[in-house]
Amino acid sequence: MVNALSEKQREHVPYRHSKLTYLLKDSIGGNSKTIMIANIFPEAANLDETISTLKFATRMMKVSNEAQINVKMDSQGMIKKYEKELKQLRQELAYQNLNVDKKLEKYTTDEKNLQYKIAKKYLKEGSGEIQIDSVAHAQLLFKQFRKAHRVICKTMKNRLALKQMKSLGSEIVTRE
Repeated sequence: MVNALSEKQREHVPYRHSKLTYLLKDSIGGNSKTIMIANIFPEAANLDETISTLKFATRMMKVSNEAQINVKMDSQGMIKKYEKELKQLRQELAYQNLNVDKKLEKYTTDEKNLQYKIAKKYLKEGSGEIQIDSVAHAQLLFKQFRKAHRVICKTMKNRLALKQMKSLGSEIVTRE
């Protein structure tokens, strides 16, 4: 477990390998300061245990903790924090919308005409996919769809009016 904590890129730490590490999982490598006290004996009879303890302490030195102060916020504090964040996000969104409008102005007449033809073809045929590269491109395409729709509606009204006029003209001829 200590080796896993000392490796920065490792995601899983096996705390459940022993009861002690499971109990200390919040302290070892968590949000707290940890102190390692190693008890060693200078007698030859305890040499193996001393070496093992010193190796463990060396591994523990590689574990880094980032202790942070736990702050409890009341509900009013949380509301103020979220209102401030909301205001900032609205400002960012307004800025993004401003940038999108500026990007729309950068499209050339040829590019706008091409998008108009794509929109008109899609409205007439009603099939196929349209590739959209960005938000600005989508907004330009929607503007061209609106323009094409208005032209098609106007053409349809003119055809209907012409057809009605022809039918009225034929009625006048047949009545005489």
